[in-house]
Amino acid sequence: MKFLSAIILFLVCNCAFAQSEKYEIYKWEELPWMYDADTICGLSLSRMRLDSVPEELSKFQNLIHLDLSKNKLRELPNFIGDMSNITILNLEKNKFTSMPNELCRMKSLERLILNRNFLGTLPSCIEYLAGIKYIDLYDNPISSLPESFERMQNIEEIDLSGIRFGASFQESWQKRLPNVKFVFDDACDCMK
Repeated sequence: MKFLSAIILFLVCNCAFAQSEKYEIYKWEELPWMYDADTICGLSLSRMRLDSVPEELSKFQNLIHLDLSKNKLRELPNFIGDMSNITILNLEKNKFTSMPNELCRMKSLERLILNRNFLGTLPSCIEYLAGIKYIDLYDNPISSLPESFERMQNIEEIDLSGIRFGASFQESWQKRLPNVKFVFDDACDCMK
C-alpha cells in the first residue's frame, strides 16, 4: 500500500518539477486512454480546426505548456485565465482580433506566442503578466502598443517583426524599455 501511495504522489507532483526537467507534450487526440489530467504537463491542440476550446481542457490544471496554435479561435474561455501553472502558451495562427483579456490573469506565463493573428491593439491589462519574458507578435496589424508595456518588469524580448513601424516609433520604444530586445523589421513610414 505504501508503494502504491508513493507512485500516486510521484505522478501528482510530476508537473511541479517538470519546469526544470523535460516533459512530454501530448497531442489532444492521442492522450493515453488511462490518463490522469493532473499528471499531464504539456498538451497540444494544434491544427484541430477548433473554433472554440473544449471545456474538458479545464481539467488539466497542472499544464505548463499549452499549444492552441493553427486553429480558428477568436476567443478563449474564462477558465484559461485560471490555469495558473502555464508558462508557455502558443496561440499563433488563429483568428484573434484582440488579445483575450483572460490571458492577463496568467501570472506564471513566461512565453506568449500570438503571431499571425489579426491583433490591431493590445489591452492595457498586459502589464499584469508579471512573469512574462517573451511575447511574439510577429505579423499582426498592430498600430500601437499600450503605455502599460513600460510597467512590465520581467520582459526580455518582444518580436514585432512583420509589422512596419516607423523609425520614431521604434526609437521611442527602445528608449522606453532599454533592457528589452525588440525585434523590428526595417523602419518604414508606411503605417501612417
